[in-house]
Amino acid sequence: MAEKSIIQLIKNFDVEQLKPVVLIYGSEDFLKKQFVDRLKEKFRVHILWGDETSYTALKDIFSSSALFSKGNTAVLFDFDAFLTRLSKDELKNLPEFFKRIS
Repeated sequence: MAEKSIIQLIKNFDVEQLKPVVLIYGSEDFLKKQFVDRLKEKFRVHILWGDETSYTALKDIFSSSALFSKGNTAVLFDFDAFLTRLSKDELKNLPEFFKRIS
C-alpha cells in the first residue's frame, strides 16, 4: 500500500495510477472535495455518508455494475461512523470485501 499526499493526487490526477480502493484521511474537507470533483470529471460517483450507509448498501453498489459502464465509483465520507455501524461479522468481512473490488 502506497501513501501519497492528497495534494499530489489532485495535481497529478491519473486514473490509471489509482488503486481500486483509495483511503483519504485528514481533516481538510476542501482538498477531499477537490479530489471528489476530479473523480466526477471521469466517472459517475456514488456519494455515501458513513452514518447513513450500511455494509449491504456498499456491497450492492460494487456487486451490480450499470449497463454500458466500466464499473462503479463510490466515495464514503465519515468512514469512522460507517465502521461503528458494522456488526462483528461485517467488520471481519470488510478487508476481504475491499480486496475483491477492482
